[in-house]
Amino acid sequence: MTQIRYRPEIDGLRALAVVPVVMFHLGVGFPGGFVGVDIFFVISGFLITGIIRRGLENETFLLAEFWERRIRRIFPALLVVVAATLAVGYWVLIPNELEGMAKSSVAQALMLANVYFWRDTNYFAGPAEFKPLLHMWSLAVEEQFYLFFPLALSFFRRLSGKKLFALLTVVAFISFSGSVYGSIFHTGATFFLLPTRAWELLIGCMLAVFPWQFKSAPRRDSAIATLGVLAIALPVFLYDSMTRFPGIAAAPPVLGTAAILFATANTSSIWVCKILSLRPFAFVGLISYSLYLWHWPVIVYTRIYFGNFGWKQMVFASVVSLLLAILSWRFVETPFRQSTFLRRRLLFATTFFMSATTCAISIF
Repeated sequence: MTQIRYRPEIDGLRALAVVPVVMFHLGVGFPGGFVGVDIFFVISGFLITGIIRRGLENETFLLAEFWERRIRRIFPALLVVVAATLAVGYWVLIPNELEGMAKSSVAQALMLANVYFWRDTNYFAGPAEFKPLLHMWSLAVEEQFYLFFPLALSFFRRLSGKKLFALLTVVAFISFSGSVYGSIFHTGATFFLLPTRAWELLIGCMLAVFPWQFKSAPRRDSAIATLGVLAIALPVFLYDSMTRFPGIAAAPPVLGTAAILFATANTSSIWVCKILSLRPFAFVGLISYSLYLWHWPVIVYTRIYFGNFGWKQMVFASVVSLLLAILSWRFVETPFRQSTFLRRRLLFATTFFMSATTCAISIF
């Protein structure tokens, strides 16, 4: 599988995505922090499309290898988090809450968590605060997208860069139009389901296949990146649970993320790239996946155990989430991502988990 060069500012951009999400869930001054998920979608589309595109161009792309690498990237930490969440839930949740969590774990194992929560939950409603696996909806969206998108790219691999870009633009526009319409008339489905979220991933995909070349122009790139930062930052602080989302409201953070990715690819000397590349930002970006997985169950169980969620509980949940994320990144994510020896074990663990969760839900 072809790799693209490492860009530390992209890890910094991941930090810019995960921190608002965590702060939003903690209830600490980031009322629109949920847009961090949209930032993740754009980054994911950009990176994965770049890898697939280069593999197709070099005739080294193998679909089975791509999916195997995605499994090693996503499932080990996911399995650990879900298993831990189920174990703790057995002791702290009441029967109907435990039943709901068991159902959501089965849905996640089947890559249908977003469909389950669409049918079951309002993301911004009070009861959602007591669903430990609610955040898995966004992973399901990505998993569904990457089941089909590599096949589409392989099918259209002989298209020129401009034609492929045009095709992706049309599909993204259709998805975006559905998102705008759905955010008014079908808010739940629009928030959770792939068809109305696909355009966010496709914006990143379009950037990865962008067919025109631009010479480095620090002033221009700095201006573009600055606008991108503003397009992300303003929604983080100005949006809230009453914002009609995604729809048009999702456009600023999505396009802002694309602007930063575009501008920082041309030159590393602009201020946005330098700041995002700093070690603290890059490190948070490296652990961002594990931090995203752990933070919500920790917050939910902290709220349930203590019965309230004051500043002491916020600090406790933050510290525990960060420590678990670091441990997960170091001892789960990294070994599975780098080791080929663990592939069979991962496949076994995945199969076992799906079977176990199915059995668990059948008990209720």
